[in-house]
Amino acid sequence: ALKVARRYPEAGVIVTMINDTGQRYFSTELCGVKKEIEIPEREHPMDDYTKEQLDKYQAGWVIIE
Repeated sequence: ALKVARRYPEAGVIVTMINDTGQRYFSTELCGVKKEIEIPEREHPMDDYTKEQLDKYQAGWVIIE
């Protein structure tokens, strides 16, 4: 957020999102025990409203990795 604030000083609001609960790491060697898990392949369809909203606002996003 600080990098974005410096880059865009005129921005009134900066939203920082961290969309990770960390649960996926419980099944990895990170926790000391290797586990085999099956992850089913499945579709993740998006409705028209969601697509419209993403198209409307996505150009203004700044993603810092």
